[in-house]
Amino acid sequence: AAQTAEAQSARAWEAERGELKSELELQRKLHADIKPVADEALQQCTSLRAELEEERVQSKAKVDALAKAQTVEAQSAKAWEAERDELKSELELQRKLHADIKPVADEALQQCTSLRAELEEERLQSKAKDDAFE
Repeated sequence: AAQTAEAQSARAWEAERGELKSELELQRKLHADIKPVADEALQQCTSLRAELEEERVQSKAKVDALAKAQTVEAQSAKAWEAERDELKSELELQRKLHADIKPVADEALQQCTSLRAELEEERLQSKAKDDAFE
């Protein structure tokens, strides 16, 4: 009876060990799949932020130059135009950022979903094996 209990305990440990190793491997695969995607998205964000900042600096310089060159009335109109251009530029950059990142994020989400399904299947199979041993 003691040997049977020890054997059952050893089988349970081996099953749990196998399940843990399988889950660990899936988590490593998930991390390996997602990390480059996230790194690329971060790089794109960084580049687009730099472009946006440059656009803002240029727009401000235009506004400042126009303010000095025009009358108060003209300054108001030109400032509005520069602000509008700046807002349009920012909007365009945000759209570009969204367009660049959305497919990457969608793919990462799809990979996560697939890996979660694999993990769940592994867990179900492991539980079925555990149940069969008991």
